[in-house]
Amino acid sequence: MNMPPFAIRHIVAAALVCAAGASHATIVFTNSAASPVFVGGSVDRFTDQTINSFLPDLSINRTAGAFRYTAATTFNEPAESGLFIAPLAGNIGLSTTWFDDSLLFNLQSRNVFGFGGNFFRSNIFGEAVGANGGGATGAPTVRITVTDVNGLSFTQAVNASSTTFSGFISDVPLRFVSVSIATPDIERFITADNIVLSAVPEPGTYALLVAGLAAIGLLARRRRAD
Repeated sequence: MNMPPFAIRHIVAAALVCAAGASHATIVFTNSAASPVFVGGSVDRFTDQTINSFLPDLSINRTAGAFRYTAATTFNEPAESGLFIAPLAGNIGLSTTWFDDSLLFNLQSRNVFGFGGNFFRSNIFGEAVGANGGGATGAPTVRITVTDVNGLSFTQAVNASSTTFSGFISDVPLRFVSVSIATPDIERFITADNIVLSAVPEPGTYALLVAGLAAIGLLARRRRAD
């Protein structure tokens, strides 16, 4: 059965509207490191750093596979702020040196659609503190804000430990990530480990684009047949 031209045009228009809508980013949170977006990602474990060392700069350049990013602190206290390499059990983490500073990740590579890692609190010795750590069970311990290249931000509060994965997937590239302690404590410092970056966009975006291209192809064939 031949499809009327006006029906084909409606399909094309709907597909293009959906694709256009996808360009207004949707950022979603996942606590699963097994997500296909992150399984194929590149990981930075900070293994090139020396544990228990204070970094002379407030910002450091990092790479994860082909991705480039900088990690920095918010510099809330000029005399105290900085970055510290935490001696986590069996791992190495990047931490702040002032309790109410945040960790800031500036994604230099403009093709990062997935960002995740372990974000948690450590004590003055650089040791990881559990998810509750004396607080109310289930209460958020870490707050993460992710911003895309269009300036859209998404914030997620999690009750996190050094083994808790927090990941974000967007359908447009991500630009900035800020991680902080939900309730500041003078003996707790925000810490990050196993940073993973991925260039794989949300699968739904591909589906919309494929649908749009298929509809356009169908319309072109129809016009040739006419």
